[in-house]
Amino acid sequence: MILNIYKDSFEYSAQKPSSLIKLGIINCLFFLVFPIFLQLGYVYRINKIAVNGMIEGNDQLADFSDLISMFVDGLKVFLVYIIYLIIPFLILILSLFLAAYSPIALLGIFIALILAIIAYFLALIAIPHMAKCDDNFKSAFDVKELFKILRSISILRFILFYIGLMIINSFIFSIALSVLFFVFSFLGIGMSFLNPYVGGGVFFVGLILSGIILGFLVTPYLSIFNSRAVGLIYNLR
Repeated sequence: MILNIYKDSFEYSAQKPSSLIKLGIINCLFFLVFPIFLQLGYVYRINKIAVNGMIEGNDQLADFSDLISMFVDGLKVFLVYIIYLIIPFLILILSLFLAAYSPIALLGIFIALILAIIAYFLALIAIPHMAKCDDNFKSAFDVKELFKILRSISILRFILFYIGLMIINSFIFSIALSVLFFVFSFLGIGMSFLNPYVGGGVFFVGLILSGIILGFLVTPYLSIFNSRAVGLIYNLR
């Protein structure tokens, strides 16, 4: 079943290259801050489609209409992660502050990291749960219900699913980066036979173009892929 989720998410994320480019433009404007919330809002829409759909169904990619609503959704997703991770973060900061004064600080750091992992997994399942509950922000913090959902899916199954998800992300990103590096390195070496300066310039421009391509296509693809997959694993509850 998990393999079917991966397969579905692969195919779903590649439906519309134009959507990848639009999301890529939003990603590349992250330094303006507000596009971050638009990006989170869009992948939340992907999540919502997934929790109300089915594996290998006929779900279509979300559109980019109603940007205000998308921004608000993104803000809610951001707040969910912040609220879940704030306590582990404060414990970690306090432990680091006490590191020079108490050996107990190492224990505090360990506890903070464990709590951060638990909080992150809760936040992961809280987002699709909020989507399933008609965007009810309060439902994202129904910890008792979230643990019930995780147990229903199987905590071990969810962890293995997430590890697989990260492996796939790393593999896709590494392959894309390797291909781009090879292409522009080949062009740079080829041009260096004509002129070393031109060859170096081609390689330098290639590095910039590689970053643009990764930001415009690969990163958006993985964002959609991850959100779709998490939404579908939620449906196994």
